[in-house]
Amino acid sequence: MFKFKSMKAKVVASVAAMVMVLVAAFLAKSYQDKTADIMRYKQSTLELYYQNVENLLKGVEIGSWITAVLPSKAKHGYDSSILVPEGSGFKVVAKTYTEDIYSDLEPMFNRVFTSGQTETRRVNKEDKKLLVFLGPVKDSTGKAIGVATVLLDISADITNIRKSLFGYIGAGVVIVLIYTIVLYFLIDRLVNKPIKGAYDTIREMVMEGDLTKRIPMEKVNCSQMQKCTHTDCPAHGKKVSCWQEIGSNAPGKIQCRCLTTGKYKSCINCPVAQGVLRDELDKLAAWVNTFITQVSRIIKNISDHSETLSKSSIDLSNLSGQMSKGAENMSGKSNTVATAAEEMSSNINSVAAAMEQAATNINIVATAAEEMTATINEIAQNSGKARVITGEAVSQTQSASDKIQELGKAAQDVGKVTETITEISEQTNLLALNATIEAARAGDAGKGFAVVANEIKELARQTAAATREIKANIEGIQGSTAGTVKEIEQISKVINDVNEIVSTIAAAVEEQSVTTNEIASNVAQASQGIMEVNQNVAQSSTVSADIAKDIADVNQEANEISTSSSQVNLNATELSKLAEQLTKMVRKFKI
Repeated sequence: MFKFKSMKAKVVASVAAMVMVLVAAFLAKSYQDKTADIMRYKQSTLELYYQNVENLLKGVEIGSWITAVLPSKAKHGYDSSILVPEGSGFKVVAKTYTEDIYSDLEPMFNRVFTSGQTETRRVNKEDKKLLVFLGPVKDSTGKAIGVATVLLDISADITNIRKSLFGYIGAGVVIVLIYTIVLYFLIDRLVNKPIKGAYDTIREMVMEGDLTKRIPMEKVNCSQMQKCTHTDCPAHGKKVSCWQEIGSNAPGKIQCRCLTTGKYKSCINCPVAQGVLRDELDKLAAWVNTFITQVSRIIKNISDHSETLSKSSIDLSNLSGQMSKGAENMSGKSNTVATAAEEMSSNINSVAAAMEQAATNINIVATAAEEMTATINEIAQNSGKARVITGEAVSQTQSASDKIQELGKAAQDVGKVTETITEISEQTNLLALNATIEAARAGDAGKGFAVVANEIKELARQTAAATREIKANIEGIQGSTAGTVKEIEQISKVINDVNEIVSTIAAAVEEQSVTTNEIASNVAQASQGIMEVNQNVAQSSTVSADIAKDIADVNQEANEISTSSSQVNLNATELSKLAEQLTKMVRKFKI
């Protein structure tokens, strides 16, 4: 099996094979027709010979048929034989040839004898090619009485036909050879050359990446052919391949005025392009050039975008690095804030405990204030009684002496009460100082409480001053009581002084009662304020716990951001590598 490497050889071989088949068919038909003509001629000749034999046998006895047919061979040069029926077959009664042809023709004898029709058949015997004509032998009444055969040797005719056929074959081979040579050069010029140009261009484009190559095509002066008057056209007055330089196949903007003005929809409708792109090869070259142009444009866009992609991947890598660093810094700061939040929560818990203790102390102060109020009320009642007693002092001196002793005892009790008040005021002052300190720790939330603490401190100071005054008065009462016991005789005179002193004590006690009520009210307000502060501290503790939890969540998110930034950085690095590879691939092309 032959294998052709070039398309030109394949086309030529295919066409040559087709031509050879056609020539062979023509020769076969010629041989068949010529043979048929000769056979028809020979058959007509044999038919004449048969009629001659038939005429010779008329009126001749069967025993004399041999003498009747022998002269025909000498006169006309053909062989013949006569057969008559015998039993189930036929018997030769006369013949002029020696060949045994009867075994091949016996079935025909019966048909010819029975039907009365003639038949012709070719028989090959002893390297001879014989044409046998068979016909019935009839008597005077038209009844078939035998079969006559006429033989003609056509070996020389068949040989001549074959010699002619060989001559035809030789002539056909020469014709096919000449046709193949002419076809070879025509295909080389009209088909192979344009295809080779396209092949070379595409090979250079593929092997060298040179996208500036184009398949050479016929150039025309389209402005002259179109009678174009637009002198600003780049192709005006020049021979160019206008359809691929300024037309619809151009790599850039279409500049042909016939297209921009809408005269033609595309160069396919332009008679200039139609005149140049005459066949499929021209159109193939044009579209290959267009394809190269489009590929060049795509490669250029890829080149531009690959540079942009490379820059973007570098920027993305830098940005991801900054994000990673920012996430790490945020994580560190969130850890610091979380620690501070935990410390703040601990401090708030301490403040809450201190506030609870302060509330307890304030409650104690309130209880003491209530007791002090009751005591002062009792003092006020006693002072009233003292005024009554001084009015009856003259008549009840002895009774006054007893009462004065009781008064001395009551004065001692009042002294104790004043000491208690002094202790309470000092304790209140100390609590106010502590509350001020705790309010300072609480910051803005403790400003209101600081004001209350300052008020409590001022009231404690006033209570201490009043208590000192009461103590001094009580000490005077005690001194007076002692003098009264010794100088009972001077009671009348002293009663008036006592009356004044008692009045003074009553007024002071009333003032102290008012002051004590104010202290109790302020202490109650302080207790309410401390309770509110305590609630705020509890809320602050809850908020600080929530802040600590949120900071922990922020820290976790910062860690996730750091992880994601690392992954983004890795992806950006891979993207940068891909962009670099893409740039290297694009640089292989010349555009």
